[in-house]
Amino acid sequence: MNLANKITISRLFFVVAMLVLVLVCSGNESLAGYGWAKMVAGGIFLVAALTDFLDGHIARSRNMVTTFGKFLDPIADKVLINSTFILFTAGVFPSIRLSAIITIIMVVRDIIVDAIRMIAVEKKQVIAASIWGKLKTVMQIVALGTIFFIPVKYIEVGYVLAWIAAGVSLLSGIDYFWKSRKIVLEGIR
Repeated sequence: MNLANKITISRLFFVVAMLVLVLVCSGNESLAGYGWAKMVAGGIFLVAALTDFLDGHIARSRNMVTTFGKFLDPIADKVLINSTFILFTAGVFPSIRLSAIITIIMVVRDIIVDAIRMIAVEKKQVIAASIWGKLKTVMQIVALGTIFFIPVKYIEVGYVLAWIAAGVSLLSGIDYFWKSRKIVLEGIR
């Protein structure tokens, strides 16, 4: 297994560590209100997000792109981002409650794009990544990172960034559908 794939796998371990920390602390009244758990979870989140950029860069620059990496990388990304949005929506931190609409947009967009990708693979088509997809990822990481680290009295800034990320995610999904509309709508008259 090459270095890029090991980094991708490490992202899944970081997600598990973050989830265990957050869920253990939220289930224990003596730990739930402490900001240290949110800060440590935020640090784990940022390290995991960094691996998203690092594994792709290493794979491309060192010619380590593999089928396994192409399969696992987007899964690891979605697990990291969507599970974090779900945590903030579920209110595991007493002072944070992200709108369910934001999380629904993120998850549904990913499901639709993954379905389109499956159709494209079946038709032996490649749908090029767009700037919207890259911007979506950056905005999601910025929004979630802000929510983890911003003082509670300014949490609205994090919420605004999450809404912006949801808007960019929606535009990214629309762009992806538009580029693939011929293969998706094939056979509909």
